[in-house]
Amino acid sequence: MAEARLRETRALTLDASPPRPRAPARDGPSPAQAAPSRALPGADGVRALACLWVFGHHVVLMLDLPHRGAGKLFGRHGPLGVVVFFVLSGFLLAQPWWRALADDRPPPDLRAYARRRAARIVPAYAVCLVVSFLLFGAFTARDGVRLAAGLAFASAFHPVTYFPVEGNSPCWSLGVEGVFYVLLPLVGLALSRCRSLRAGRLATLGALLLVLAAQAVVVATVPRPGVPADASGLVRLAATWLPERSPLGLFPHLLVGVLAGSFVVARAGEPSRGRGGDLLALAAVVTLALELGWRGPGPRVAALDAAWASRHLPGVHGRFPGFPVAVGALLVGLARSRSLGRALDAPPLCATATLSYGLYLWHVPVLLGVVAALRPGRDATDVALVTALALAGSYAAAWLSWTFVERPVLRRARAPTASV
Repeated sequence: MAEARLRETRALTLDASPPRPRAPARDGPSPAQAAPSRALPGADGVRALACLWVFGHHVVLMLDLPHRGAGKLFGRHGPLGVVVFFVLSGFLLAQPWWRALADDRPPPDLRAYARRRAARIVPAYAVCLVVSFLLFGAFTARDGVRLAAGLAFASAFHPVTYFPVEGNSPCWSLGVEGVFYVLLPLVGLALSRCRSLRAGRLATLGALLLVLAAQAVVVATVPRPGVPADASGLVRLAATWLPERSPLGLFPHLLVGVLAGSFVVARAGEPSRGRGGDLLALAAVVTLALELGWRGPGPRVAALDAAWASRHLPGVHGRFPGFPVAVGALLVGLARSRSLGRALDAPPLCATATLSYGLYLWHVPVLLGVVAALRPGRDATDVALVTALALAGSYAAAWLSWTFVERPVLRRARAPTASV
């Protein structure tokens, strides 16, 4: 029973196209044809850890904890958890196009892709937006415009609408992700016109450079948008975020994930995983630590670490390119690892990954409720109590979202009668 339930969950949450009959390849069977499973080891664990990272970030912010030690990891660097989500989305969602290219077969059906993407994010997001509006909204005309823009996935282009509701700041990223889901098939169309994985990688790299050039022009020529004098704190925050965190400025993270996905497909036919994947994953973890400003032992290591962490591309949020490239390398390494990928597929992390969308959507309202009820201080006991209660409440809300909103819609979207 447990195995059947796990298979069902993976089938519902996996961002991949249903299997199709494969056409014979031009030069014999491709490596991707021998892939035993569409599941990518370690991806669920990375998703779960990124979600918990964002949760910890908001705990630090709401309790106004100092940014030292764990407070620095979560408080200062917690927003990078969203960058992990973007890279992971590109890594997973591009897999059907890479497999089609490797196997010399037609690209995924765009109507099926759109149906699955809509089923995955729209219902739970819409419920969360409406409930958050009812709980925290001032019911002004401006709040109504923000809610409408959020429901239409058109919120990410202006500071007034960037955060579509008050009291639930993480909802900003869904407006960006919705734009990504529209743009990704354009990348897929380019891949479908390529004749090899190498050509597909060059096309993706070209798209990445083009987007970076366009973002550089925007940052250099477009002034920061103004906000109304009576704007809320979130609206003012959005004005400081744009244009660096516009969909154009964040799309490079998704493209890094797309590019990383090709290296998994290229080696999908290998009969067993090896230590090379573990070594790549470990090297990626070290790089991530450097990107986060880890201070190693001794002044020389610390100086090298500081120099490395300071090198990122202006105008692009998320310590680009070092941090997202390291995340992409981590995902590739875990997919080919012998040990680390299995460790990150531990049942608690897989369960958290299943509930991660609901956790992400609901953890801030739950945190606000716990903090308002307890009025905690900043001592270790209060921090631990708030964290435990908010985490339990967030998991409960996420389970309700998964059980009564997400899973029923996903089942219908993947039903044979819904196939195109």
